[in-house]
Amino acid sequence: MKIATAGNLNFDSLCFLNVVTRDEFYLDYHREEYERFYPLLSEGVKAGVKALAARRGSTMLWPVFALLVSALDGHEGRDLAEMLSAHDEIREGIGRSPYSFTDEEFDGLFCALNEVVLPFVNELKDIGFVKYWH
Repeated sequence: MKIATAGNLNFDSLCFLNVVTRDEFYLDYHREEYERFYPLLSEGVKAGVKALAARRGSTMLWPVFALLVSALDGHEGRDLAEMLSAHDEIREGIGRSPYSFTDEEFDGLFCALNEVVLPFVNELKDIGFVKYWH
């Protein structure tokens, strides 16, 4: 069996959340990128990612946010910041999937998107992550 894979800036940006937690597992694979971009992130974003990891009880942050984004039509080519703000569309997309979240879970995830993930994604753009990725 052959599996074709392709990189995707939107998902790789979300995956970089894991690296920003400073967990050694992720640093073993992405130390160069960590050393390049972590110092450029604001203290607010760094603290937000750290607090989010503590609330979720894991440094593996990207899977749930990638799932939410993947529920959106055309997610491969759309602007990530715009998608992260499309809460009604995310609810609808998840509703068409085999996954489910309670309203309380959605509220918590949308709060994390607004307070942590969206500022993180915007800062990644500002510090040159997109250009580096391409």
